[in-house]
Amino acid sequence: MEKIINPSVFEAFGLSSSLFTVQQIGNGHIHKSYLLQPVSDSFSPSFVLQNINTSIFNRPELIAENWKTMASYLQVNFPDYFLLQFIPTKTGEAFAIEKSGTKKTFWRLLPHFKGAVFEKVSSPDLAYKASYAFARFGVMLKDCNTKQFATVIPDFHDARLRFQQFHNALFRSSAEHQKACGSLISKVIDFEWIVKKAEKLRTKLPVRLQHMDAKVGNIIFRDDKKSQAVLLDLDTVMPATILSDAGDMIRSMVCLSDEDEPVAANVQFDSVLFDAVRSGFFDAYGSHLSTFERAQFSFSGQLMLHMQAVRFLTDFLNGNIYYPIDYENHNLIRAANQLSLLGQLVAYNQ
Repeated sequence: MEKIINPSVFEAFGLSSSLFTVQQIGNGHIHKSYLLQPVSDSFSPSFVLQNINTSIFNRPELIAENWKTMASYLQVNFPDYFLLQFIPTKTGEAFAIEKSGTKKTFWRLLPHFKGAVFEKVSSPDLAYKASYAFARFGVMLKDCNTKQFATVIPDFHDARLRFQQFHNALFRSSAEHQKACGSLISKVIDFEWIVKKAEKLRTKLPVRLQHMDAKVGNIIFRDDKKSQAVLLDLDTVMPATILSDAGDMIRSMVCLSDEDEPVAANVQFDSVLFDAVRSGFFDAYGSHLSTFERAQFSFSGQLMLHMQAVRFLTDFLNGNIYYPIDYENHNLIRAANQLSLLGQLVAYNQ
């Protein structure tokens, strides 16, 4: 699908819109991404142009500042590590900004390079490599001062807040919406113990820099080596505990079905994939992970599965205003699948 983008955006980066074709790419819920391919093979490399979602990232400059801090730290301490970075505008800015009245639209340019991208895990080997890549990233940043990083989305993985938002949405929702949720509301409430346990762990686990969106679709594998995995979507790198990345990886990598699989029977927890994720995570962190942190690994998956189910269900009750949907009950299917995997994971660890 081609997209007409204002030529001024291209010009801000020293490019000409007439020399590129534009195609929307990616399945992300947040930013819109476009592949810019040169009309002539001999002219230019390809690029990725992204339209920043300012409804979620209302201060895009914080993204750029965090990214710059990461890049400076890694360049000094791990110079061989490839960190994807912004391509600045002609004036050295991180974003090209379009103005229409009081509205501002932020665009950034990134290099595009060939590699394998997987929307979901298809094997234990891939689960291991993906988990290793995210954990290795965390290890490299373990001594970076977390106070230098801005919190771009406050309370992003705050289970208590997400649960309260769910109750608020439930209170405001119509009887029709509540009826459509069926047993999902009861299931979410039945797992409230997860929220309470997460609250107790908040002050007991060390704060680390985490990717905060650790799923296989956010990695480009440039070859078969774990060291050549390039992490994408670094906008949410923030101080957190290992519950965030470990939990996100478990949530997104222990089932071969899609997040919105319509056939409930196909949503099956795979213990082999779970073990592969755990091995990759533990192997990368090694001695840098405490015994207490290791003991929370399985719970991290339970936490993120519950939190994501809560977020999908909350969005449905609010009228599907956050996550893009293809049909009315899309978020209900997503929530049901998260809760199904949650129940299976809890049973596996009993």
